[in-house]
Amino acid sequence: MKIICFGKLKQEFKILEQEYLKKLKSLDKIEIIELKECSGNSKEEILKKEENLVKDKLDNYIVLTEEGKNIDSREFSKLIGNKLTFVIGSSFGISENIKKNAFMKLSLSKMTFSHQLARVLLLEQIYRAHCIKKNLPYQKD
Repeated sequence: MKIICFGKLKQEFKILEQEYLKKLKSLDKIEIIELKECSGNSKEEILKKEENLVKDKLDNYIVLTEEGKNIDSREFSKLIGNKLTFVIGSSFGISENIKKNAFMKLSLSKMTFSHQLARVLLLEQIYRAHCIKKNLPYQKD
């Protein structure tokens, strides 16, 4: 499984990321690809530059976007096991071209989160999904 994201994590998020990667080590191989956040004169220019950076790395992918589908953790767990790439946009979001060619558009919540927090939330949900699939005592319902 791959997670493609823009920008480096701040230290406080990096600690949480490392915690979930450690928990996931025996459950899944997670590759995190950090791409440099682009700069430009407009949001459209920045998104186009970021699209050019990411487009050749995409195959069967899911974009995290606030207008994506809301699913629960059990439904999310059904996605795990497939060879997937998750794409988390920069603070400017994700280009429409990347969104429209995605296998799925997924929302972590109806609320908006920073791209840094979304990365940690995604890792937590991947861990939770593996626990659900393997009947490990993490998901309480």
